[in-house]
Amino acid sequence: MSDTNGVVEYLRTRFGKEADSQAHRAARSIRQWSDELASASDTGEPGSPVDAAMQEIAGVGLRAADYLDQRGFAGIVEDVKDLARRRPLLFAAGAVALGIVIGRVLASARDVSTGDASSSEVSREASSRDASSREASLREGRTPPLPPA
Repeated sequence: MSDTNGVVEYLRTRFGKEADSQAHRAARSIRQWSDELASASDTGEPGSPVDAAMQEIAGVGLRAADYLDQRGFAGIVEDVKDLARRRPLLFAAGAVALGIVIGRVLASARDVSTGDASSSEVSREASSRDASSREASLREGRTPPLPPA
């Protein structure tokens, strides 16, 4: 049993280190994106609503990057656990919404990678040709072919 505990502890430690590494990498990316957004807003008209919105978004991004750098993955997990304890309905609603979003993203990625998006275009073209063929048959007095089931 101690071997199993050792393996579990090793995997937990390894996962924690990898998750923290990913959190710091995400923080660097968010910080870079925020800096680029802030510099892009500098080229716009000062005081405009767009400039103010870009500065605000850049500030939120920098705060998120700082949070990730300071707390890491473990901090995110603790905050999510705390939210689940304090506001279980909000947590459940958020989990459902996140599940729907992730499902849609994965379905879209699958459609793109398998070519389903282009096959729907081919299907529309085939339906259009079938309709044109039926209309031509009716004009010529022939019985139109039946549409596919």
